[in-house]
Amino acid sequence: MSHDLAPITPGILRWAREAAGYTTEVIAKKTGVKPETVEAWEDGTKPLTVGRLDTLSHIYKRPTAIFYLAEPPAEEDVRKAVDFRAGNPGKPPSLLYQLRHARERRVAAVDLAAEAGIQLQPFELSCKSSESHAEVGRRLRSWLGVEMNEQELWSKDASGYMALNGWKDAIERKFVLIFQAGKADLGTCRGFSVSADVYPVIVTNSVDVAVSRCFTLMHELAHLGLRQGGLCDMHDGGQETFCNRVAAATLMPATSFPRPNPDLAENDPNFRVLARKYSVSEQALVLRMLDLGLVDEKTYRRLRAAFDMRNAQARDRKDSEEKNLIIPQHTKAIARNGRAFTQLVLAAYHRHGISGHRASRYLDVSFRFLGEIERDIARRATRAAS
Repeated sequence: MSHDLAPITPGILRWAREAAGYTTEVIAKKTGVKPETVEAWEDGTKPLTVGRLDTLSHIYKRPTAIFYLAEPPAEEDVRKAVDFRAGNPGKPPSLLYQLRHARERRVAAVDLAAEAGIQLQPFELSCKSSESHAEVGRRLRSWLGVEMNEQELWSKDASGYMALNGWKDAIERKFVLIFQAGKADLGTCRGFSVSADVYPVIVTNSVDVAVSRCFTLMHELAHLGLRQGGLCDMHDGGQETFCNRVAAATLMPATSFPRPNPDLAENDPNFRVLARKYSVSEQALVLRMLDLGLVDEKTYRRLRAAFDMRNAQARDRKDSEEKNLIIPQHTKAIARNGRAFTQLVLAAYHRHGISGHRASRYLDVSFRFLGEIERDIARRATRAAS
């Protein structure tokens, strides 16, 4: 570790720590010093070495150059992001970083689109919580332009990934950015959205099974339509209830919904058959049945509790299986950044608007994987066109 002194602006150290959601005690533990030393770095009474600065830069996920500025850069305080989750679970540093990273990529996307000569379209979907969620769902689906026969084709894939990719493609065509983060990053957050007139953002949790992420996409689109993005866990309550029901109405149009036996039990195979038809979770299915008057509130609560338990077990199994699964770096990069953002980066790179180093930095992947990322994107485009 270098012992050369770094002539930084001490106050920016405090700003970076607080913005990242860390206490002096946590930073002291991470750097192997006393909390008083961290405080001394931040008030300028103790000089900071270049080596320590590198360590703090890594922890705070900030470029070292930022600490030499005269004052902190102007940016939105992600700690103030609207939180729709139940029980006020807090915003840990990993979640705060994902919020900031999503906003940074959104700003980058606007610049990259200009660099690539892409004419951006404003986000046009609009709704009010006073509206019927059924009408909003119908309007949302019409806006996406996905017909029921296309959705039923996706259901041939039991994993749900064909449906997930199909909905993602439809949403990204509307100039919405879709990113993905893991359980370690998002914690109890099932997804979040960043509202904006151009390139609003949706972030999903990769620990969820594919059909649950389809629901998250529609739920967050409803939030964006309300012009109020935020952190979500999709519980029943407040604005989450409205967005849940919009999502269910979007994915399961009333005109195509059958009238199953209202006395269905949670182990009835017909639940799985019907959920498979729409590529949705059984929780989403029973919510739609409640909306359509096919089950009463008591039955809904009973079935929802059983399905929540089953889904939690499926999430745990998926999480356990993926720990031993080797996923190629280029595949991870595309999933993490979304195809729309990835294509923007590649387009700007090929127009010589950005360097290969900058392109790999945008995608958070080594430069040597750019070729494989591009081949994957091209293969997907070819399949979609055929």
